[in-house]
Amino acid sequence: MSRPAPSPGSPSLVWSEAVDGVDWHELQALYDAAPLGKKNAADLKIAFGNSRHRCFVREQGRLVGVGRALADGVDCAYLCDIAVMPSHQGTGL
Repeated sequence: MSRPAPSPGSPSLVWSEAVDGVDWHELQALYDAAPLGKKNAADLKIAFGNSRHRCFVREQGRLVGVGRALADGVDCAYLCDIAVMPSHQGTGL
């Protein structure tokens, strides 16, 4: 049974930039499900740790979206590794 995903402003979504406590294997599984290819958990930890900005979105403790940005801190930023669970794709998340 499918259910509509909550809107981006939904109180059930928790947004965080913190890498502390991230389950990198859960993040790897998100990329597999999205589907955005095979990404290694250890490599994702390095990539997100070295990014100037990053965002993890959880719903009821489950990772449903992520993204990161490489930036110079002044003028330019590059968004990369944006992934959203299929159940939440197309919702504006």
